[in-house]
Amino acid sequence: MAAKKKKPENPNPGWTCEDINQSALVIFVLATFIFWALSFAFVAYYHNKYHSEELAVASNVPAIGKMIESYNGVDRLQPDPPAEIAAMDKQQAKKLGSYGWVNQAEGKVRIPIDEAINRKLGTGFLKAKDVVDPYEGKLVVRPVKFQMKFDKPSYTAKAGEDIHMVFINDDVQPHNLLIAEPGSKEEIGGLGDKAMVEAAEKYVAAGYMPDSPKIMHKLGLVNPNQTGELKFKVPEKAGDYVVICTFPGHWRTMNSILKVVE
Repeated sequence: MAAKKKKPENPNPGWTCEDINQSALVIFVLATFIFWALSFAFVAYYHNKYHSEELAVASNVPAIGKMIESYNGVDRLQPDPPAEIAAMDKQQAKKLGSYGWVNQAEGKVRIPIDEAINRKLGTGFLKAKDVVDPYEGKLVVRPVKFQMKFDKPSYTAKAGEDIHMVFINDDVQPHNLLIAEPGSKEEIGGLGDKAMVEAAEKYVAAGYMPDSPKIMHKLGLVNPNQTGELKFKVPEKAGDYVVICTFPGHWRTMNSILKVVE
């Protein structure tokens, strides 16, 4: 009987190509590639859809659309906002007081506002007697813009009279207005500072107005471009009564006097 042929031995035993399922490996690689390709396409589709929707919303808002059109790609800091606002106010005031084209093709012009008012008065569209001063007979108080102070160092009232005070806040930040007994400015202001540290939540809820028996009348927080009114009876005793704003950081400069005379 012939001898059985002996299978040759591998001198370097280990993994060989025969040990790998090459078809399965190819399928795995292809499946991975397809998965990542589909994932990328899915993300790209929804990103572009979201971006298009955002642009559509922005284009429907005139202010945003104008900003997008006028933006030149250069970011700019605003080093002096008060100066820029003052320059803008000056530019607008000049426009209101001058002639200019509204639509040259249609022959429409702009005339100074004072002249426009006088013309309307003359045509009877608006009678002079119909022009009523809404603040006539009232004590008007205003802040000085950007300066944290009242427009006058003192206001005069007659002892015992009924007074209607109007606070016109044409500043860029909120203010309140308190009337207190003569000589109490430092005490009232100090109480406000203390309350802001020790009981801030309560102080804010109270419109930044401290508690003191020396405070006689209070006008709550008046926001920018808003008006607040306060009606009260002037004290019978003559003197220099304190007018003060206790919004944090204001009272040291934003204070005045209600001068009560006999």
